[in-house]
Amino acid sequence: MSNPFFCRHCGSQFIATDKAECTKHEPSQLHFQKLVVESKKHAEKKKNEDGGEGEETKKEDEIVSPLFWKIPDVWDFDNIGQTRVMGSPTTETNNNAEVVVGGGFVPGETVYVVCADCEREPVGIRWRANESYYVSHSRVVYEKPESAPENGALPPGMSEEYIRGLIAQQQAAADLAK
Repeated sequence: MSNPFFCRHCGSQFIATDKAECTKHEPSQLHFQKLVVESKKHAEKKKNEDGGEGEETKKEDEIVSPLFWKIPDVWDFDNIGQTRVMGSPTTETNNNAEVVVGGGFVPGETVYVVCADCEREPVGIRWRANESYYVSHSRVVYEKPESAPENGALPPGMSEEYIRGLIAQQQAAADLAK
């Protein structure tokens, strides 16, 4: 079973203790390794287009661990975001079995797991609806960074008064619509 783990960028807690099981999951590892390579290519291209400006890319290649945290239910997470359902035009069906075409595929029910607070990068994947989620062991951290917000705390620069004002605006708009 697991200890809590956190976003490696903002420190937001993804999951509490004993909600995930560590397992090897080769399809997810291969897919995430491909994402890392594509992301690095995109960052380099953008940096060249911007005249050398932009985010620094790591000099060494990131290696994605074959270990993943298997989380059976979305409600086991403390705080995550998900992408829309992703599909791949490179998947063909042959007698209800998926056939890989063109070197890779993403089944039509795939969603990526991201940090709900910073959305910086995918940290996990769910391949099909009603199946477990797999969060990469190497894309999360296991000690809460000092700069991380406390669960339930407002983001930096946002006050309770500001939130109350937004709620009042929404309520006023709803009253006008009646």
